[in-house]
Parts: sequence; structure tokens; C-alpha cells
Amino acid sequence: MDYYHAFLKRSAAWFIVCCMSVFVPTLLFATQKPTKESAQGTFSGDYVIYRDYSWKVPTWIGFLYYNDETYGAFIRTDEQGNSRTVSILFSAQVEKGRLVLTGQQIISSITQDDTFGVNYLMELLPKLYEIKTFPRAGKAPFGTATVRKQMEEFGGAVTLDFQSFVPLFHLKAITGAKKEPVLELTEIGSINGNGESVFYGYDPAEPQQNTNVFTVDKAAKKETVTVSGVQLHLDSQWKKIADNSFLCEDTAFLTVSTVNIPSAENGNPLSVPERLLRLLTASSPYAKTLLPYTTVEGKQTAFTLKQSVYDIESKKISKDIKRCIKNKDGSFTIVSLTVNSAAYSAEQAYFNGLF
Repeated sequence: MDYYHAFLKRSAAWFIVCCMSVFVPTLLFATQKPTKESAQGTFSGDYVIYRDYSWKVPTWIGFLYYNDETYGAFIRTDEQGNSRTVSILFSAQVEKGRLVLTGQQIISSITQDDTFGVNYLMELLPKLYEIKTFPRAGKAPFGTATVRKQMEEFGGAVTLDFQSFVPLFHLKAITGAKKEPVLELTEIGSINGNGESVFYGYDPAEPQQNTNVFTVDKAAKKETVTVSGVQLHLDSQWKKIADNSFLCEDTAFLTVSTVNIPSAENGNPLSVPERLLRLLTASSPYAKTLLPYTTVEGKQTAFTLKQSVYDIESKKISKDIKRCIKNKDGSFTIVSLTVNSAAYSAEQAYFNGLF
């Protein structure tokens, strides 16, 4: 079953663009010692990917943090069925709070037509570093902040939305004066344990239509099951496959688990709920969490995460709902429902009433 399976398996460049010294960085993760970025919750291997609406053709840009002196970046454009990706490594240093690029190496194939895209990334990386804002969390699961400023790169007056659990710049979205999307976060993740291709080999989600047909059996026998102190309101359409897991035909998978989030290390300023959110919203080589459709409601002690998840193998989207409840010992009990998106849209009241 696609949804059960998805749940479980959750060049040298021939020209120099500007007068910068070319460098060849060692592609090793940063030392585990605290860094300037770890003071704001970004660690070696973290990356962000955005849909950039300021281009006339569909465009995505991504930034990857290796350490305080090394960043990766790419720009992908899709036009008339043809896609082009240019990937770059930047060396940098921080001077008076600003990121100054000191060298670059293009690590993908490139043509003369890609010059503008390379220059664009070279200008944008220091700019996003300059405007980054780390909002502290209060009673909510994560910190948020809204900033309005002039950015000529994006046409003038814009609004920037920041969320603390987002790595690197903590930037969720940039919108224009007419509320139109300018830059929209599509994916976060880490290359640690996943490999660099999960970042540099980025492909946007191209979902196929879900055709699953599910109808609630009104005559199904109702049953309340308690797992780890959580009451699940099930019926005879659900089959118990483990002490904490249940399957509904080929449509939905429900499980209850308890996780312990390790104590913060290396100066990590993120609260436990923020670290949990980053973990639960991160994409992998097998599945993409579509962040434009992600919502979080509640407080630090109990919150609900709703998101759409794209399974790369099946090219199908499922609805993923997680209820996260903090226990007295600091651990979190997570009630997780993964359901076919078409079935969820047709029977939202039924699935929302399960827990």
C-alpha cells in the first residue's frame, strides 16, 4: 500500500562570473563544536529550498549550510519541458554581521546562458543572510515574526514571514505589496544520512491524481481503543496490525508512538517542540513534505501538525496529521494518521474524529 509504505520509509566551470577567487572546499560536515550558525539553530547539513516567483519561468532555489565558511546553492529553472540546474559552492566569512563571499566553485555543468542565474545566487545568499530573523517561541509551538522592508531584488516593498524551526534564514515566505507570492519555502531537510543528491538533485513534486475511493461504513461497529493513554475512536473498518498500529483497508494508517528528544547540544536555541517540528517536517530521499500546505496549531505542550506528503516512488500525495502531546517526563506521545488525500478530502469529519 502506497501510504503505509511511504510512512515506513519516511565540472569544472569554464568561466568565472566575477572577480572572485575560485576555491575547492572539502565536502565534509562541519565540526560538531558550536558555530555562529548553531547559535541560531542551523547545523551542518541543513538546507532550505524555495519556489522563486520573481522569475518568468518556474524557478526553484536552494541553500545548504556546511559550516560558517562554506555554503552550497542551486538554481533550477523549468521552461517548455526542459529543466536546467546550476549548483555552486561558496566560501564566505562573516564580517560585522554580514556574509561576505570570498570564493566560488561551480560544481555542475554550465553554459553561457547560466551566467545570470549564477550572479543571482551570489547576490541573494548574502542578502538573505543579512535579513534573517530568529523569532523566539512563546506559548506557541514555534516562534514567528513578520517584517516589512524594501527589497529591490523583489520589486520594492515586501513582507517577510519568519518561523524559528526553519533552518538557515528562518524565512518562510516573502510576499509582495499585493500579497502575491515572491519567495515560498517548499522544502527543508538535511543531507546528513541522506546524501548530497537530496539537495543538489532536487526535483519538484509532480503528483499524479489519487484515485482511491473510500466510503465510511455507517454500520461498522464502533470501538474506542486506548494506546499510551490516548483514546482512538475506531470501528470495524480498522485492522490492528501491532499493539500501537492500525490499518484501514488500503486507505489509511494510524499509529501511536513515544519519542524522546535529546537535550539541546552545541548551543542549539530551539525548544523541544521546535526541534520536533523540524524533524517531522523534513523531507527525505523517499518523501517530500510540501511546506506550503503545512499548518501547526496548539501550544508547546500539545499541538497538531497537518501536512501534505509527496511519495517520490508512487508520485502520490497523502494527508499526514500528527497530534503531539508532551508527557511529564519531557517525552512526546505522537498520534500519527497517514491517509490517502482523496479519501481524506471526501471524509474529513470521519478521519478528524479518530483522535
